Amino acid sequence: GVDVSEHQGTIAWQQVKDAGFEYAILRVGYRGMTEGGLNVDSTFEQNYQGATAAGLKVGVYFFSQATTEDEAREEAKYVVDHLGSTQLDYPVVFDLETDVNDNARTKDLTSDEITAVALAFCQTIEDAGYTPMVYLNKEAATHKFDLSQLQSYPLWYAEYNDTPTLGFDFAMWQYTENGTAFGVDGNVDLDLLFDESKL
Repeated sequence: GVDVSEHQGTIAWQQVKDAGFEYAILRVGYRGMTEGGLNVDSTFEQNYQGATAAGLKVGVYFFSQATTEDEAREEAKYVVDHLGSTQLDYPVVFDLETDVNDNARTKDLTSDEITAVALAFCQTIEDAGYTPMVYLNKEAATHKFDLSQLQSYPLWYAEYNDTPTLGFDFAMWQYTENGTAFGVDGNVDLDLLFDESKL
């Protein structure tokens, strides 16, 4: 699969499908890293229409910068409101990254706070009838999240190696951020789904 946002520009989804890809995880929105405003990804609608028309299965992710459980619930409700009656094959993914920017509003969150924020988002998504999922890398998996509290939710794990090294069960692996796919200009994240039954 591929995961994409407005950074990929316009995508020729039929070419992506014809190249052998089976699913796409689309960014539905994001919270600003410093100001904290909520935003819809400018290409979400066209990506959703294009990917589903081409026959790809679709999930979505939200780039979070929530610092409290209330903000996480606000983000989840924002996603649900924007999806409306949109049908998804795959989960709604919570993607909180604390190390993307020195000024990121989440950079000083403790492990307990990060875990609580993730749980608040996922529970709100689940209450709305969608399947939640948590995105994380090895640093986050070992030092940020308390994974024992997230066992109810599938994990999407990012590690850019030939083989993943995390000794914890995860459903999907983002194995490169420098992949290529027919129909997508420039680099794109590529993913492997190990067990669809976990989604």
